[in-house]
Amino acid sequence: MEQFIDWYCSEPRLALNRTVVLRFRLHLESLGLAAGTVNQRLAAVRRLAYEAADSGLLSPELAAGIRRVKGAKQLGARTGNWLTQDQARLLLEKADGDGLRSARDVAMILCW
Repeated sequence: MEQFIDWYCSEPRLALNRTVVLRFRLHLESLGLAAGTVNQRLAAVRRLAYEAADSGLLSPELAAGIRRVKGAKQLGARTGNWLTQDQARLLLEKADGDGLRSARDVAMILCW
């Protein structure tokens, strides 16, 4: 929220509306922030608009417009420690066997 207020105050006096929130989203994206970070900060601004409308400080129409601002698209796969093909094959071989436990283990691995 602090980042939005700092950005908002650095701009020429703008009325809080959908266009301003779209410009803030573009500002966040230009900083190279992750999509999740951008979306989290936009959620705070949307909540601010909701509370302002609930308190009578902002018209419900403006608040609805702000709530309709779409977040940043999350592209690609999440990073992490993924198994190599050899590691995955070894894992399946270890779980493969006779009995209910082995069947359960294989089913859990394949569902993951």
